[in-house]
Amino acid sequence: MKRRSFVQACAATAIAVHHNPLLLAGPAAAGRLHQPVRLVDRDGKPIRPGDLAPHTNYVFRYPYQATPCFLLNLNRPTEANVRLQTGNGSEYVWRGGVGPQRSIVSYAAICTHRLTHPTRHVNFIGYRPSQNPGADPGDNRIVCCMEYSSYDPARGAEVVSGPAPHALTGILLDYDEQADEIRAVGTTSEELLERFFSQFQMQLELTYGGFDKARAPVTESAIVLPLNEYTDNDMPC
Repeated sequence: MKRRSFVQACAATAIAVHHNPLLLAGPAAAGRLHQPVRLVDRDGKPIRPGDLAPHTNYVFRYPYQATPCFLLNLNRPTEANVRLQTGNGSEYVWRGGVGPQRSIVSYAAICTHRLTHPTRHVNFIGYRPSQNPGADPGDNRIVCCMEYSSYDPARGAEVVSGPAPHALTGILLDYDEQADEIRAVGTTSEELLERFFSQFQMQLELTYGGFDKARAPVTESAIVLPLNEYTDNDMPC
């Protein structure tokens, strides 16, 4: 490993463990830490938990230029230490949300069934709050409208229904209380992202002007956008 990469990896580990010591415990081997990246708006200003409207889809790219991720404020504390499995059967523990209410969560916006994901032209997957005024907040789901797989965002995006074989890939977040800023620092697994790059290689080459550009790591900061600014057509179920 090159010295610069080693230093970046050590920094990511130190930040993540400092703010979430439970990362040291349990079956976390399925995950991978990446260089810490600040989440910012279009103007480069840090995204703070209070900037995120509850129950609204936000999107940013991480850990690679071509991999979209959801950022959500569930407006309530999530469950913690949820045991899940990746697509290849590796176990991991999803530690829960971050922020003052532990309500901020992030997942790769790639359905684990057919790898449906948001593009500039159309989108079929997103956080869909229940339309029933009397519904329990726990009924809110991330739903892929292609095959109707649904995931529970308050429990590590574990599968609730549909043909999806396993939970969405979690994006590890670090919340700096003093600065009131959010960073992305890693993933719960790389397995789904590798499938994504393999299946869409030709499409990504055309979209990003080369496969190496699509796979390039996001560094320093990632711009967070409302989903309706990321895609032209968000298709409802």
